[in-house]
Amino acid sequence: MTAAAALFARRGFHGVSIDDIGSAAGMSGPGIYRHFPSKEAVLSQMLLDISERLLAEGGRRASAAADAHEALDALLRWHVSFALSQPDLITVQTRELANVPEPARRQIRRLQRLYVEEWVRPACVPPSTRFSACSTRLRTARASCPPRPWPNSCTPWPAPPSPRPRPEKIRGIRLCLADDHLSSLLSRVRHICRKADVIMVIS
Repeated sequence: MTAAAALFARRGFHGVSIDDIGSAAGMSGPGIYRHFPSKEAVLSQMLLDISERLLAEGGRRASAAADAHEALDALLRWHVSFALSQPDLITVQTRELANVPEPARRQIRRLQRLYVEEWVRPACVPPSTRFSACSTRLRTARASCPPRPWPNSCTPWPAPPSPRPRPEKIRGIRLCLADDHLSSLLSRVRHICRKADVIMVIS
């Protein structure tokens, strides 16, 4: 699964064959079929695993928090740590859901909605304090990002030049990827909170 994630992140789902996955995993391409019926099944299981891990640990940390701000901080730390430690998986989750067949795609969407709800509960606080901690951390993360070669593009980052860049620069690039994914997540949370505000006013 790790080998497949690295290939999908680097080349995209349609740029990878079963033989590529088998070779990266140290087996023949047909050997993959002993574990998965198709390349789509590999992707489906990968995204189901990611979504379940994010939801389970995010829910655990939010439940253990003393208040809403602590819950948001715990969720933020968890999401960023996961994104930085698993950049290939985060890239695949962000980019490849459309290539997952039903009903697996519906299961993944459900898990993602439940994960967003973990953010919504502590985030729906008075507007004066909403996302203050998150905004501070995001500004700090963005300040450490190197300039983007392709603004607003999903194109993967180019292969590192020779000699290899310093570890701190690599970490900066990964932090940018984490920031992109987190910004998308927080945008969805904000949208739901705004809708909740309207519902509360009407009721």
